[in-house]
Amino acid sequence: RKQNNLNCLLKPLNENGKPYFHSVVITAIDSIQTLKQIKNHSLALPSPDSYSANWLFKQSGFTAADFSGIHYFDFHNTVAYQVLKRNYDVGIVKDRIANDFADKGIRIISRSPDIPASPLVVHQSVNPEIRDAILQTLLKIDLSLPKYQQLLKNWDAEFQYGFIEAKDSEYPAENGLE
Repeated sequence: RKQNNLNCLLKPLNENGKPYFHSVVITAIDSIQTLKQIKNHSLALPSPDSYSANWLFKQSGFTAADFSGIHYFDFHNTVAYQVLKRNYDVGIVKDRIANDFADKGIRIISRSPDIPASPLVVHQSVNPEIRDAILQTLLKIDLSLPKYQQLLKNWDAEFQYGFIEAKDSEYPAENGLE
């Protein structure tokens, strides 16, 4: 954020109307059942720049040496597919992705604390009138109105539930969120 002169503008709401998500540890439904059992197994992770990819190491005490192999994939969906296909024993993804795969054979065995939703950002040089117009337009989304339900149904699932204003201070560097 600081390196690229960005400011947080909005954060998306989840399906429960809350501005956060969870990183989750997933396995095949009939495989590993607890976090203690993941040691010495193969691990699939999203991009190394993803907070989810690093959450387990920052919060649990596990290190890369605790796994038989680690592979990074470009997308959370790919991680879930790799675990589902049993190419990897364990994966870490956003809860939204794990929930999409729950009825296909994925089990969540651990969940992070609340993590602020990934913010929509603007460059500091953006004209304040444009910034405010974007902010006000997206804050007007009201999912109780059919016109917004229809509009958002084709948006990425991460943005289908509306937004609230975000503050830079909600994404501190020491938490790996900057």
